[in-house]
Amino acid sequence: MTVIRDGTGTNHLAEVDNKNRLRAYCVIEPEATFINRVEQETYSGAWGSAGVKAATAGNYILYLKNTHPTKDMVITKLKHRCTDAAGSISIEMAVAGTPGGSLTTLTPTNRNASSTNEAQCTYYSSTDITGLTAGRTVGSAYFDPALEGVFNFQEPCSGWILPPQGILAVKADNNTSTHYGGFSFYFRD
Repeated sequence: MTVIRDGTGTNHLAEVDNKNRLRAYCVIEPEATFINRVEQETYSGAWGSAGVKAATAGNYILYLKNTHPTKDMVITKLKHRCTDAAGSISIEMAVAGTPGGSLTTLTPTNRNASSTNEAQCTYYSSTDITGLTAGRTVGSAYFDPALEGVFNFQEPCSGWILPPQGILAVKADNNTSTHYGGFSFYFRD
């Protein structure tokens, strides 16, 4: 007969039911919740609180770079609102270059109220972020004001991973729409 121990080092036997299933008490939580509770490295960052309208169609209006030296940034949610005219955006990863133009620096907020940790990232919005070379499009959205113009990417739809020094940028496909939104993300090894 094979004996299964409980794994705590106390030499107790593990309980098996009459269908030969191991009995266990398990707690499951999303990775972002665990990281927020234990490592206090989960953040939210709003952008365009007054609205961002691209100066020219095809301009980048949002820039997010992971500046953590060793950890990946996992983007769990992108919330975006486009309220005035029907418009669209493109979300690109692996963007290259140094952002320029009239940039508004944004500061993400730690989602653990007892933490003083700050996100290790560079986060800008602007009507025209210059100096960037296009990356790979990982998402796009068309907004219809009749439907409130709200669009959400949520896991598993997002779960985009930016390695250290990785960049994500959002491009406005026209210069008539005003954009608002926010990101949620965390850092992990």
